[in-house]
This record gives sequence, structure tokens and C-alpha cells, in this order.
Amino acid sequence: MDYFMAPGVALTEICNKLTDAISKDEPYLRETLAEVCQSDPFTAKLMEIFESSREEAAKYDAALGILRSDYMVDAPTGALLQVELNTIASSFGCLSTLVSRMHRSLVKQLGLE
Repeated sequence: MDYFMAPGVALTEICNKLTDAISKDEPYLRETLAEVCQSDPFTAKLMEIFESSREEAAKYDAALGILRSDYMVDAPTGALLQVELNTIASSFGCLSTLVSRMHRSLVKQLGLE
């Protein structure tokens, strides 16, 4: 399995950088998600949170992305394929009770108190 680790790590780093760049491109996000927000209340709520927190978030030079990448091996070629990038996953629900503690710790570590 170590054979797949290096390509997986490299791919994850590239995808994380891409996801970060997209998350900072406000005009692109608004334009791309406008139609989705009209029919999907969950995405509309996320955009509402994004819009309402922009001013506060701009005060800090820090960001946190919790992402999960899922991979599989293509049997015929042996290639490692990314099949999913989760920015929000149902598996994170069990972590919700720990989030405020994590936020406090990060704020303290970054000296943002």
C-alpha cells in the first residue's frame, strides 16, 4: 500500500491548494453557486454564512479547511484515482461537540485572543 502513498499525498496537496484558491475567489463562488442556492436550501445557508462572515474573516490572516479525500485504485491501470473531495461530510457530525474547543485552541495558538 505504500506504493500509493506518495502519489496520494502529492494529489491531496494539489487539490487542497485548488480548493483553498476557489474558496477565496468570491466572485467565482457567487456566480457558480447562484443558481444552486435558488433550489438548495443547504447551499443557500452556507452562502449566507459566507457573506455574513466575510468582514470578520478579513481581519485575520488564518484559515482552516477540514477536508477528506477519497481514493481508489483503478485495477486495469494501477492508477490512483481521486473519487471524491469532501468539504462537508456527514461523518463530521460526531465532531461537532469538539469544534468550539478546537476554535478556542486555534485562537489561542494564533494569538488572536
